[in-house]
Amino acid sequence: MCTGAYLCFVSVMTAAAVTAGDLDILTGIRIDTPWGNSIIEGSRAAKDGQYATSATAFERALPLISISSPEDRMDLALALGGLGNCYAKMGRYAEAQPFDERALALWRELLPRGVMVAVELNNVAGDYSAGGHFEEALRYQSEALRVDEAALGPRDALVANDWNNLGVTYILERRYSAADKALRRAIEVGSEMTPPHPRLTEFNGNMASLMLALHRPKEAKELQERVLSTQVKERGLTHVSVGMTLMRIADCEIMLKKYALAVGHASAAIRILKDRLGEWHPRIGTAYFELAVAYQRLRRSDLAEPAIESVLAIDKQATVRPSMRSAHLREYALVLRKRGKKDEAKAAELMAAKIEQQDMGQFVSRETVDVRELGMR
Repeated sequence: MCTGAYLCFVSVMTAAAVTAGDLDILTGIRIDTPWGNSIIEGSRAAKDGQYATSATAFERALPLISISSPEDRMDLALALGGLGNCYAKMGRYAEAQPFDERALALWRELLPRGVMVAVELNNVAGDYSAGGHFEEALRYQSEALRVDEAALGPRDALVANDWNNLGVTYILERRYSAADKALRRAIEVGSEMTPPHPRLTEFNGNMASLMLALHRPKEAKELQERVLSTQVKERGLTHVSVGMTLMRIADCEIMLKKYALAVGHASAAIRILKDRLGEWHPRIGTAYFELAVAYQRLRRSDLAEPAIESVLAIDKQATVRPSMRSAHLREYALVLRKRGKKDEAKAAELMAAKIEQQDMGQFVSRETVDVRELGMR
Protein backbone atom coordinates (compact mmCIF):
# COMPACT_ATOMS: atom_id res chain seq x y z
CA MET A 1 0.00 0.00 0.00
CA CYS A 2 1.50 3.36 -0.95
CA THR A 3 1.92 6.29 1.40
CA GLY A 4 0.36 8.89 -0.88
CA ALA A 5 -1.48 9.12 -4.17
CA TYR A 6 1.31 11.09 -5.80
CA LEU A 7 3.92 8.53 -4.74
CA CYS A 8 2.01 5.66 -6.34
CA PHE A 9 2.08 7.56 -9.62
CA VAL A 10 5.80 8.44 -9.71
CA SER A 11 6.96 5.59 -11.91
CA VAL A 12 4.01 6.06 -14.24
CA MET A 13 4.82 9.73 -14.68
CA THR A 14 8.39 8.82 -15.69
CA ALA A 15 7.37 6.16 -18.23
CA ALA A 16 9.00 7.88 -21.16
CA ALA A 17 7.50 7.17 -24.55
CA VAL A 18 9.77 5.51 -27.07
CA THR A 19 9.04 7.78 -29.99
CA ALA A 20 9.63 7.12 -33.64
CA GLY A 21 12.14 9.95 -33.39
CA ASP A 22 14.74 7.24 -32.85
CA LEU A 23 14.53 6.51 -36.60
CA ASP A 24 18.00 6.57 -38.18
CA ILE A 25 17.96 9.50 -40.61
CA LEU A 26 21.51 9.16 -41.96
CA THR A 27 20.36 7.44 -45.14
CA GLY A 28 20.09 9.82 -48.09
CA ILE A 29 21.76 12.89 -46.56
CA ARG A 30 23.66 14.78 -49.29
CA ILE A 31 27.29 15.54 -48.48
CA ASP A 32 27.81 17.95 -51.40
CA THR A 33 26.03 20.81 -49.59
CA PRO A 34 27.41 23.33 -47.06
CA TRP A 35 25.23 21.75 -44.37
CA GLY A 36 25.28 18.03 -45.15
CA ASN A 37 28.24 17.07 -42.98
CA SER A 38 26.76 18.93 -39.99
CA ILE A 39 23.47 17.03 -40.31
CA ILE A 40 25.35 13.74 -40.51
CA GLU A 41 27.46 14.69 -37.49
CA GLY A 42 24.34 15.65 -35.53
CA SER A 43 22.58 12.41 -36.47
CA ARG A 44 25.52 10.25 -35.44
CA ALA A 45 25.99 12.05 -32.15
CA ALA A 46 22.28 11.69 -31.32
CA LYS A 47 22.42 7.98 -32.11
CA ASP A 48 25.29 7.68 -29.60
CA GLY A 49 23.31 9.59 -26.96
CA GLN A 50 25.54 12.70 -27.18
CA TYR A 51 22.64 15.10 -27.40
CA ALA A 52 24.45 18.35 -26.57
CA THR A 53 27.03 17.65 -29.30
CA SER A 54 24.25 16.68 -31.68
CA ALA A 55 22.27 19.85 -30.96
CA THR A 56 25.35 21.99 -31.68
CA ALA A 57 25.80 20.30 -35.07
CA PHE A 58 22.15 20.81 -36.04
CA GLU A 59 22.27 24.42 -34.87
CA ARG A 60 25.31 24.93 -37.07
CA ALA A 61 23.52 23.43 -40.07
CA LEU A 62 20.25 25.36 -39.89
CA PRO A 63 21.38 28.84 -41.01
CA LEU A 64 23.24 27.30 -43.95
CA ILE A 65 20.27 25.46 -45.45
CA SER A 66 18.56 27.06 -48.42
CA ILE A 67 14.94 26.35 -49.33
CA SER A 68 15.35 26.64 -53.08
CA SER A 69 14.40 23.03 -53.85
CA PRO A 70 12.34 20.20 -52.33
CA GLU A 71 15.58 18.38 -51.52
CA ASP A 72 16.85 21.39 -49.57
CA ARG A 73 13.58 21.62 -47.67
CA MET A 74 13.86 17.92 -46.78
CA ASP A 75 17.31 18.59 -45.32
CA LEU A 76 15.84 21.52 -43.41
CA ALA A 77 13.09 19.29 -42.03
CA LEU A 78 15.66 16.71 -40.93
CA ALA A 79 17.78 19.34 -39.19
CA LEU A 80 14.78 20.94 -37.48
CA GLY A 81 13.44 17.59 -36.32
CA GLY A 82 16.88 16.45 -35.24
CA LEU A 83 17.38 19.56 -33.14
CA GLY A 84 13.92 19.26 -31.60
CA ASN A 85 14.58 15.62 -30.76
CA CYS A 86 17.89 16.53 -29.07
CA TYR A 87 16.29 19.26 -26.99
CA ALA A 88 13.56 16.84 -25.93
CA LYS A 89 16.08 14.15 -24.98
CA MET A 90 17.82 16.76 -22.81
CA GLY A 91 14.49 17.59 -21.13
CA ARG A 92 14.15 20.97 -22.86
CA TYR A 93 10.67 20.28 -24.24
CA ALA A 94 9.50 23.87 -24.48
CA GLU A 95 12.49 24.65 -26.71
CA ALA A 96 11.95 21.46 -28.71
CA GLN A 97 8.33 22.10 -29.66
CA PRO A 98 8.73 24.96 -32.19
CA PHE A 99 11.43 23.03 -34.06
CA ASP A 100 9.32 19.87 -34.09
CA GLU A 101 6.27 21.75 -35.33
CA ARG A 102 8.25 23.43 -38.13
CA ALA A 103 9.63 20.05 -39.16
CA LEU A 104 6.14 18.56 -39.13
CA ALA A 105 4.80 21.33 -41.35
CA LEU A 106 7.58 20.72 -43.86
CA TRP A 107 7.04 16.96 -43.96
CA ARG A 108 3.29 17.47 -44.43
CA GLU A 109 4.14 19.61 -47.45
CA LEU A 110 6.83 17.34 -48.90
CA LEU A 111 5.68 13.79 -48.09
CA PRO A 112 2.13 14.07 -46.73
CA ARG A 113 1.64 10.31 -46.38
CA GLY A 114 5.22 9.37 -45.47
CA VAL A 115 6.66 7.95 -42.28
CA MET A 116 8.58 11.16 -41.52
CA VAL A 117 5.23 12.83 -40.91
CA ALA A 118 4.56 10.17 -38.27
CA VAL A 119 8.03 10.69 -36.77
CA GLU A 120 7.34 14.36 -36.20
CA LEU A 121 3.77 13.75 -35.06
CA ASN A 122 5.23 11.58 -32.30
CA ASN A 123 7.85 14.16 -31.43
CA VAL A 124 5.31 16.98 -31.15
CA ALA A 125 3.13 14.67 -29.05
CA GLY A 126 6.06 14.12 -26.71
CA ASP A 127 6.45 17.87 -26.27
CA TYR A 128 2.75 18.22 -25.41
CA SER A 129 2.87 15.27 -23.02
CA ALA A 130 5.85 16.72 -21.17
CA GLY A 131 3.76 19.78 -20.38
CA GLY A 132 0.82 17.68 -19.17
CA HIS A 133 -1.33 18.23 -22.30
CA PHE A 134 -2.25 14.60 -22.78
CA GLU A 135 -5.32 14.96 -25.01
CA GLU A 136 -3.28 16.97 -27.49
CA ALA A 137 -0.54 14.34 -27.34
CA LEU A 138 -3.07 11.58 -28.04
CA ARG A 139 -4.37 13.40 -31.11
CA TYR A 140 -0.90 13.56 -32.64
CA GLN A 141 -0.02 9.98 -31.64
CA SER A 142 -3.25 8.61 -33.07
CA GLU A 143 -2.60 10.36 -36.37
CA ALA A 144 0.95 8.95 -36.38
CA LEU A 145 -0.47 5.44 -35.97
CA ARG A 146 -2.84 5.95 -38.89
CA VAL A 147 -0.05 7.31 -41.11
CA ASP A 148 2.37 4.47 -40.28
CA GLU A 149 -0.24 1.72 -40.67
CA ALA A 150 -1.26 3.10 -44.07
CA ALA A 151 2.35 3.39 -45.23
CA LEU A 152 3.87 0.28 -43.64
CA GLY A 153 1.09 -2.10 -42.63
CA PRO A 154 0.00 -3.10 -39.12
CA ARG A 155 3.06 -5.24 -38.20
CA ASP A 156 5.90 -2.75 -38.68
CA ALA A 157 8.43 -1.64 -36.05
CA LEU A 158 7.28 1.98 -36.21
CA VAL A 159 3.67 0.88 -35.76
CA ALA A 160 4.73 -0.93 -32.59
CA ASN A 161 6.37 2.32 -31.43
CA ASP A 162 3.13 4.17 -32.10
CA TRP A 163 1.10 1.74 -29.98
CA ASN A 164 3.65 2.07 -27.19
CA ASN A 165 3.47 5.87 -27.29
CA LEU A 166 -0.31 5.77 -27.06
CA GLY A 167 -0.09 3.32 -24.16
CA VAL A 168 2.24 5.60 -22.20
CA THR A 169 0.00 8.61 -22.69
CA TYR A 170 -3.06 6.63 -21.63
CA ILE A 171 -1.22 5.65 -18.44
CA LEU A 172 -0.46 9.29 -17.78
CA GLU A 173 -4.15 10.08 -18.24
CA ARG A 174 -5.01 7.14 -15.92
CA ARG A 175 -7.05 5.48 -18.66
CA TYR A 176 -5.69 2.10 -17.76
CA SER A 177 -7.89 -0.14 -19.90
CA ALA A 178 -6.90 1.75 -23.04
CA ALA A 179 -3.27 1.71 -21.92
CA ASP A 180 -3.33 -2.05 -21.45
CA LYS A 181 -4.77 -2.56 -24.94
CA ALA A 182 -2.20 -0.30 -26.61
CA LEU A 183 0.82 -1.70 -24.77
CA ARG A 184 -0.23 -5.30 -25.39
CA ARG A 185 -0.49 -4.47 -29.07
CA ALA A 186 3.01 -2.92 -29.05
CA ILE A 187 4.44 -5.98 -27.29
CA GLU A 188 2.63 -8.36 -29.64
CA VAL A 189 3.95 -6.67 -32.78
CA GLY A 190 7.41 -6.23 -31.32
CA SER A 191 7.68 -9.84 -30.20
CA GLU A 192 6.64 -11.25 -33.59
CA MET A 193 9.41 -9.42 -35.45
CA THR A 194 12.61 -11.25 -36.44
CA PRO A 195 14.75 -10.24 -34.64
CA PRO A 196 12.49 -8.85 -31.90
CA HIS A 197 11.86 -5.11 -31.85
CA PRO A 198 14.94 -3.26 -30.46
CA ARG A 199 12.67 -1.34 -28.04
CA LEU A 200 10.76 -4.38 -26.81
CA THR A 201 12.29 -4.05 -23.34
CA GLU A 202 10.91 -0.51 -23.11
CA PHE A 203 7.47 -1.73 -24.12
CA ASN A 204 7.60 -4.32 -21.33
CA GLY A 205 8.91 -1.73 -18.90
CA ASN A 206 5.94 0.49 -19.66
CA MET A 207 3.64 -2.49 -19.05
CA ALA A 208 5.31 -2.88 -15.66
CA SER A 209 4.60 0.80 -14.97
CA LEU A 210 0.96 0.11 -15.74
CA MET A 211 1.01 -2.75 -13.21
CA LEU A 212 2.42 -0.37 -10.62
CA ALA A 213 -0.32 2.17 -11.35
CA LEU A 214 -2.82 -0.64 -10.75
CA HIS A 215 -1.20 -1.29 -7.33
CA ARG A 216 0.52 -4.52 -8.34
CA PRO A 217 4.08 -3.65 -7.23
CA LYS A 218 5.35 -7.22 -6.82
CA GLU A 219 4.43 -8.14 -10.40
CA ALA A 220 5.76 -4.79 -11.62
CA LYS A 221 9.10 -5.33 -9.93
CA GLU A 222 9.48 -8.86 -11.30
CA LEU A 223 8.86 -7.63 -14.83
CA GLN A 224 11.19 -4.64 -14.40
CA GLU A 225 13.94 -6.97 -13.17
CA ARG A 226 13.56 -9.10 -16.30
CA VAL A 227 13.70 -5.94 -18.39
CA LEU A 228 16.86 -4.83 -16.55
CA SER A 229 18.58 -8.16 -17.16
CA THR A 230 17.93 -7.90 -20.89
CA GLN A 231 19.01 -4.27 -21.08
CA VAL A 232 22.30 -4.94 -19.28
CA LYS A 233 23.03 -7.91 -21.52
CA GLU A 234 22.24 -6.04 -24.74
CA ARG A 235 23.39 -2.48 -23.91
CA GLY A 236 25.80 -2.61 -20.98
CA LEU A 237 25.65 -1.41 -17.38
CA THR A 238 25.77 2.32 -18.12
CA HIS A 239 23.09 2.74 -20.78
CA VAL A 240 20.44 5.36 -20.05
CA SER A 241 17.70 2.71 -20.28
CA VAL A 242 19.39 0.81 -17.45
CA GLY A 243 19.27 3.95 -15.30
CA MET A 244 15.58 4.40 -16.06
CA THR A 245 14.76 0.81 -15.16
CA LEU A 246 16.73 1.00 -11.91
CA MET A 247 14.67 4.08 -11.04
CA ARG A 248 11.43 2.24 -11.72
CA ILE A 249 12.57 -0.72 -9.62
CA ALA A 250 13.24 1.71 -6.77
CA ASP A 251 9.66 2.95 -7.07
CA CYS A 252 8.35 -0.60 -6.85
CA GLU A 253 10.50 -1.19 -3.76
CA ILE A 254 9.12 1.93 -2.07
CA MET A 255 5.60 0.61 -2.56
CA LEU A 256 6.76 -2.76 -1.20
CA LYS A 257 8.34 -0.94 1.80
CA LYS A 258 11.81 -2.17 0.91
CA TYR A 259 13.31 1.24 1.46
CA ALA A 260 16.99 0.32 1.84
CA LEU A 261 16.90 -1.50 -1.50
CA ALA A 262 15.21 1.52 -3.04
CA VAL A 263 18.04 3.77 -1.83
CA GLY A 264 20.58 1.55 -3.56
CA HIS A 265 18.71 1.37 -6.85
CA ALA A 266 17.83 5.08 -6.92
CA SER A 267 21.45 6.01 -6.19
CA ALA A 268 22.68 3.78 -9.01
CA ALA A 269 20.11 5.32 -11.35
CA ILE A 270 21.30 8.83 -10.49
CA ARG A 271 24.92 7.96 -11.26
CA ILE A 272 24.05 6.50 -14.67
CA LEU A 273 21.60 9.21 -15.69
CA LYS A 274 23.84 12.09 -14.64
CA ASP A 275 26.68 10.63 -16.66
CA ARG A 276 24.51 10.17 -19.77
CA LEU A 277 22.07 13.09 -19.53
CA GLY A 278 23.92 15.82 -17.65
CA GLU A 279 22.93 17.57 -14.42
CA TRP A 280 19.51 19.02 -15.20
CA HIS A 281 17.39 16.40 -16.93
CA PRO A 282 13.93 15.79 -15.38
CA ARG A 283 14.57 12.04 -15.28
CA ILE A 284 17.44 12.70 -12.88
CA GLY A 285 15.07 14.79 -10.80
CA THR A 286 12.71 11.83 -10.60
CA ALA A 287 15.55 9.55 -9.50
CA TYR A 288 16.48 12.03 -6.76
CA PHE A 289 12.82 12.10 -5.74
CA GLU A 290 12.82 8.31 -5.35
CA LEU A 291 15.96 8.62 -3.23
CA ALA A 292 14.40 11.34 -1.05
CA VAL A 293 11.23 9.33 -0.50
CA ALA A 294 13.20 6.20 0.44
CA TYR A 295 15.37 8.13 2.89
CA GLN A 296 12.31 9.78 4.41
CA ARG A 297 10.60 6.42 4.92
CA LEU A 298 13.81 5.22 6.62
CA ARG A 299 13.45 8.22 8.95
CA ARG A 300 16.60 9.80 7.60
CA SER A 301 15.27 13.28 6.98
CA ASP A 302 18.82 14.60 7.16
CA LEU A 303 19.60 12.67 3.95
CA ALA A 304 16.16 13.17 2.38
CA GLU A 305 16.44 16.97 2.55
CA PRO A 306 19.46 17.42 0.19
CA ALA A 307 17.98 14.83 -2.18
CA ILE A 308 14.63 16.62 -2.47
CA GLU A 309 16.42 19.98 -2.79
CA SER A 310 18.23 18.53 -5.81
CA VAL A 311 14.82 17.67 -7.26
CA LEU A 312 13.54 21.22 -6.83
CA ALA A 313 16.71 22.66 -8.37
CA ILE A 314 16.17 20.51 -11.46
CA ASP A 315 12.48 21.50 -11.56
CA LYS A 316 13.60 25.11 -12.02
CA GLN A 317 15.76 24.20 -15.01
CA ALA A 318 13.67 21.60 -16.88
CA THR A 319 10.15 21.07 -18.18
CA VAL A 320 8.26 19.17 -15.46
CA ARG A 321 4.56 18.32 -15.46
CA PRO A 322 2.61 20.37 -12.91
CA SER A 323 1.43 17.24 -11.08
CA MET A 324 5.03 16.16 -10.60
CA ARG A 325 6.16 19.59 -9.49
CA SER A 326 3.43 19.70 -6.83
CA ALA A 327 4.31 16.16 -5.69
CA HIS A 328 7.92 17.22 -5.25
CA LEU A 329 6.90 20.26 -3.20
CA ARG A 330 4.62 18.20 -0.96
CA GLU A 331 7.38 15.70 -0.26
CA TYR A 332 9.70 18.61 0.46
CA ALA A 333 7.17 19.99 2.95
CA LEU A 334 6.99 16.60 4.66
CA VAL A 335 10.78 16.48 4.99
CA LEU A 336 10.92 20.05 6.28
CA ARG A 337 8.34 19.30 8.97
CA LYS A 338 10.37 16.32 10.13
CA ARG A 339 13.35 18.66 10.33
CA GLY A 340 11.39 21.14 12.43
CA LYS A 341 11.19 23.79 9.69
CA LYS A 342 7.47 24.46 9.92
CA ASP A 343 7.34 27.86 8.24
CA GLU A 344 9.29 26.63 5.23
CA ALA A 345 7.08 23.54 5.06
CA LYS A 346 3.95 25.68 5.02
CA ALA A 347 5.35 27.80 2.19
CA ALA A 348 6.10 24.67 0.15
CA GLU A 349 2.56 23.35 0.73
CA LEU A 350 1.02 26.65 -0.36
CA MET A 351 3.12 26.64 -3.54
CA ALA A 352 2.06 23.04 -4.28
CA ALA A 353 -1.62 23.93 -3.75
CA LYS A 354 -1.30 26.89 -6.12
CA ILE A 355 0.21 24.68 -8.84
CA GLU A 356 -2.53 22.07 -8.35
CA GLN A 357 -5.25 24.69 -8.58
CA GLN A 358 -3.81 26.10 -11.81
CA ASP A 359 -3.39 22.64 -13.30
CA MET A 360 -6.95 21.64 -12.38
CA GLY A 361 -8.26 24.62 -14.32
CA GLN A 362 -6.26 23.54 -17.34
CA PHE A 363 -7.43 19.94 -16.90
CA VAL A 364 -11.09 20.95 -16.92
CA SER A 365 -10.45 22.86 -20.15
CA ARG A 366 -8.67 19.86 -21.70
CA GLU A 367 -11.55 17.54 -20.77
CA THR A 368 -13.75 19.21 -23.37
CA VAL A 369 -11.71 17.66 -26.21
CA ASP A 370 -13.75 15.10 -28.16
CA VAL A 371 -11.75 11.91 -27.60
CA ARG A 372 -13.90 10.05 -30.16
CA GLU A 373 -11.72 11.67 -32.81
CA LEU A 374 -8.64 9.82 -31.56
CA GLY A 375 -9.28 6.90 -33.92
CA MET A 376 -8.35 4.08 -31.52
CA ARG A 377 -9.32 0.62 -32.74
